[in-house]
Amino acid sequence: GGLLAAAIVEKVIGGFNREDEAEPDTLEIGGRLYESLPIETAVDAERITIRRLRKVSSSVGEVDRSDDRIELRQLSAEALEAEAVAAGFAAVGRREVPPTLDHVGSTVVLLEKGR
Repeated sequence: GGLLAAAIVEKVIGGFNREDEAEPDTLEIGGRLYESLPIETAVDAERITIRRLRKVSSSVGEVDRSDDRIELRQLSAEALEAEAVAAGFAAVGRREVPPTLDHVGSTVVLLEKGR
């Protein structure tokens, strides 16, 4: 028995292209600098595609760049709850996380297993 809280994005309006505007997320580990910059998203009825520029720089100046694409399936809270119920969970509520300048907002679907 336990509670699962799954945050999903239900309402994505359009995409964005901001290669020149954003600062990358960065992390330095063991003399290497890792950078990830989301530069474009595309939204259609079935999926959200996120394109990122990934870069790894070594302390001696070596740089490895790659273009990374992530595809996410569009999913409503209702569809997630239906799939969860079919897998033996009970849908026990939802919470809304409002959008901010840095986050599109999300719906948190609450599911319980084995009462």
